[in-house]
Amino acid sequence: MKIADLKEGDQITGMVTVGEDLYMIANNSVHQIKLADSIDPKRIDPTVPNLQQKIFGKGSDSILVSRTMIFAHEICKGDVFEDSFNKEKIMNISIDLLRCVIDMDECFNIIKLYNKDAMSSVDDRRSVDLSMKLPSLGEKAINGETFFRKLSMSYLLILRTFWAAHNKEVDKIFDRTLDFVSKNYRDDERFIKFIQQLVEFSRMFKDWRNLIEHPKRGEYFKIIDYTYAGNNKISRPMFEVVSKKYPQEPVDLEVNMEKLIDLTISNYESLLCFLCERKLKEIAGYTFKVMEIPLKMRRYPHVRYGIALPTTKGPAPLG
Repeated sequence: MKIADLKEGDQITGMVTVGEDLYMIANNSVHQIKLADSIDPKRIDPTVPNLQQKIFGKGSDSILVSRTMIFAHEICKGDVFEDSFNKEKIMNISIDLLRCVIDMDECFNIIKLYNKDAMSSVDDRRSVDLSMKLPSLGEKAINGETFFRKLSMSYLLILRTFWAAHNKEVDKIFDRTLDFVSKNYRDDERFIKFIQQLVEFSRMFKDWRNLIEHPKRGEYFKIIDYTYAGNNKISRPMFEVVSKKYPQEPVDLEVNMEKLIDLTISNYESLLCFLCERKLKEIAGYTFKVMEIPLKMRRYPHVRYGIALPTTKGPAPLG
């Protein structure tokens, strides 16, 4: 099947199967393929075509795609996990997470570009009436709020990944996760602390999201526009959270958006690496491990970790 909508020079770099769905990954896009047999298994309607849909405008060249969807596929491949390790569910969650992260990145880039243009156009000279013109985010401020909505959703998806590795779905996910980890991972204090931090992040971002959507009296999330900082200087947009539980003093919006994207992806990678390590089983007397793969041995440059067999010459990646 020829993939439509490929950019000139793009090539297919990988294929991912999730249940009955097929995903073709190109350098700058991801395409979902639905075969006629999966749409109409009994072939009642012979006119049903194979379907393809471009679902992401980023592909394997993107750090975002590589460190979420492709990473999950690479580290979860192979029949080396316990039966409770639900790879299909983990892969579906990774695609949902990628969707959130791409939305966050788009919001960040809108703010970043606007900041660049706005700050370069600021004239620090006073006009005849001694006034000074300030730029304004205007309607673009909504991108700041959308970013934090998607951030909250991302952390819930990361916690759902934890439960998918145990083939479970739970309600009251924050309390249930902490309780489960304290009872079942007593031998790993470092992981318990990591999960506690992950849950705390999730609670904080959910609180901020709730304040965006439902501000309370005396509690709110606010995007602060460009302001005059004195000495003919302009302060870039900031965000502030007035909250009893999770307050945040005003900080630079663009800088923290970028940091939070990387933090989110890093937390996802760390969690999935640990879960894969714990769920590995011995195969024919060989013990596989989650290892950092040397750059020259990686299939995708930005996918750092994979399942490998330790050898005296270094890791031997699975597959």
